[in-house]
Formats: sequence, C-alpha cells, structure tokens
Amino acid sequence: EQATAYSSPEQAAAAAERGAEGVAAAVASSVTMTFEQNGKPLDVTFTKRPLGFVYGPQAKPSCCATGSSGKWVVTNITAGNEQVKEVRLGAVILKINGVEVGTNKDKPEFDELIKSTVVVLPEA
Repeated sequence: EQATAYSSPEQAAAAAERGAEGVAAAVASSVTMTFEQNGKPLDVTFTKRPLGFVYGPQAKPSCCATGSSGKWVVTNITAGNEQVKEVRLGAVILKINGVEVGTNKDKPEFDELIKSTVVVLPEA
C-alpha cells in the first residue's frame, strides 16, 4: 500500500475529514429496525425509502380495554418491497438503529422519529 505525503498539516486534516465524511455517509445510508415477531427479535436493514410498511398503535391485549399498549406495530405491508419480505403484520417495532423506541410516544412523535431517521435513505 502506498502512503500519501501532504505538504501541510491542513491538507492532511482535510483528507482525513473527507475520509470520515465518506464513512459517515456509508453508515448513514442504512437504517436498522428491530421488530419483535413471534416472540423473537428480528433485525431488518433498510437502504431506501419508502420502507414498505405502515404502522399503527398496538391495541391493549384485553377483552374490554380501550386504547393502546403504547407499542407500535406493522399494520400493512407494501407488496413487492423486498426490504420487508421477512416482516409480518403485527410485528412490534422495538428499536431504530439500536435505540429502543419506548412506549410513551404519541402518533405525531412516533411519525417524527421515523421521518427524521429515514430521511438519510435514498428514495427507491
């Protein structure tokens, strides 16, 4: 491997920064979501928008309760989107890029979380 010589520390720093930006862009060009499906975690990596599924609040698991459990689940899957071929209806969204989504977000908050996360992905 051949080393590159720079005539100034500034040039070397600029080259290092460009390299870091390239790595950041590569890392930012995917989003990993962890779903709970059939009682097991399922990691799915998305590389383009749209993600291929619709989500909504999970109903409370009881005969007479109204409202939601605070969890978000897959409610519809877009046919033909390869990114979600392993995801099933009812899968619970647990994490986005390794960060737990929690159970205390309302719909606008969760929409914003999804939107702000997937904005880095190119459109299909």
